[in-house]
Amino acid sequence: MRKNEIQSIYWIAQIFNLYNNLKHIKIMKRIIAYIVLSSIVLLSSCKKETLDFTSDKYFDVEQFLKSSNCDTDCQKAASCEGKIVKLRGKVNLDNAVKEQGEFWLNDVENEKYQINVKLDPSIVDIVFYKLDDFKDEVVRVEGEIEGFDAPTNVSCDRKFILKIDDEKKVTSE
Repeated sequence: MRKNEIQSIYWIAQIFNLYNNLKHIKIMKRIIAYIVLSSIVLLSSCKKETLDFTSDKYFDVEQFLKSSNCDTDCQKAASCEGKIVKLRGKVNLDNAVKEQGEFWLNDVENEKYQINVKLDPSIVDIVFYKLDDFKDEVVRVEGEIEGFDAPTNVSCDRKFILKIDDEKKVTSE
């Protein structure tokens, strides 16, 4: 073989190696792009929803409790506190305490999400009479949110109570 032929073969081999490296770079670019896009999608899906309490919409208990409006640390008021909110859910009368004027409103789909509802003493009898009629129906309530700290063994959670002072603010769907 002549020197020119050897150089030509050498350069062809170099171009082939460069081409293979570029293929790997393209694959790596695709993998990196996939990872970046996946991260963006995951991070945006973790964002909590902010609810508009001025709307006429009744929010599910889970939606309300998971919203950014209720997201806060202990000893700090959440933005939902002091606001008039409209919630919908199911009442478990087995856990209701008429003497104390309170019951739990459970989320329609996921009963692990619940909020304590406290009634003004002047409307307890009327509201419990209504609730007895509503039994298995979805109930709509409207009242003011109050927050409190609920210490646990290892941390502290911010919990909420819905206070109702008008029997007309408790209806069925």
